[in-house]
Amino acid sequence: MAEKQYYWLKLQNDFFKQKEIKKLRRIAGGDTLTIIYLKIALLSLENDGILIFEGIEDTFSSELSLELDEPDEDIQMLLSFLQRNKMIEQKGEDFYLNRIPEMTGKETGAAKRMRLSRQRNNGIICNNVTPVLQSVTQSKSKSKSKSKSIEKDTEKDTEKEKDNKYNVLFDFYIEADLIHHKTLTPAIKKAIDIAEKELMLDVEQMKRIIDRHKKKTEETKNTDFKTKVRTLAELFGQKKYMSSSLICSDYIDEVWEDTKKKNVNNGVIINPDHL
Repeated sequence: MAEKQYYWLKLQNDFFKQKEIKKLRRIAGGDTLTIIYLKIALLSLENDGILIFEGIEDTFSSELSLELDEPDEDIQMLLSFLQRNKMIEQKGEDFYLNRIPEMTGKETGAAKRMRLSRQRNNGIICNNVTPVLQSVTQSKSKSKSKSKSIEKDTEKDTEKEKDNKYNVLFDFYIEADLIHHKTLTPAIKKAIDIAEKELMLDVEQMKRIIDRHKKKTEETKNTDFKTKVRTLAELFGQKKYMSSSLICSDYIDEVWEDTKKKNVNNGVIINPDHL
């Protein structure tokens, strides 16, 4: 059975000093809209900022209105504001609050119990430690050592998994016969991490992007609009010319059509018909 996760919203001490929030509060009913924004943010925590449109109501705004017990008109006004200020994005039927991942705190049930236990113990163990408490402390010390050993093993497994991710994509790119890379460089690893973080792409989606890039370069090589063959580092880590979007984002829509997954893509404009 999976360990239960607990989530909370982290607000920086300058939250109400941010220009977008100050601007939101200055419009008519701004304080109410700010509260609704926070309620929407809390609703999206477990999905890393993604708000899923289940189609229970005809529109996304009316479904949020039902979920949050807030007027549909206020929801529509807030969504329009978030769209204009690039604080929300859409892919398919779902919506993404792009600032929420960095505002999300979470821990497992075990971590929560350990934290609470540590807080209690810090209040109990003072200068006059009794022999019984010393024995308990020593026992806990041994337990902590064992726990640290397990954590180190887990970290090693995580590192192996990350290295495997890089190797899988590197080998796949080489097999695609685009540009021959001699070695898997730190720049390539960094580029893969950027695409994974900014566009929420998994390994299979990145492989599909490599396929699409190869297909497009082949289809356009004898045309006036020839697509430049990109290195692995360029494809996933470099921004498009005069743009804030990554080069690989050109192929996101096709990947979405193929995978039908609930991911999001930066810079997608919301379709007003869904509001």
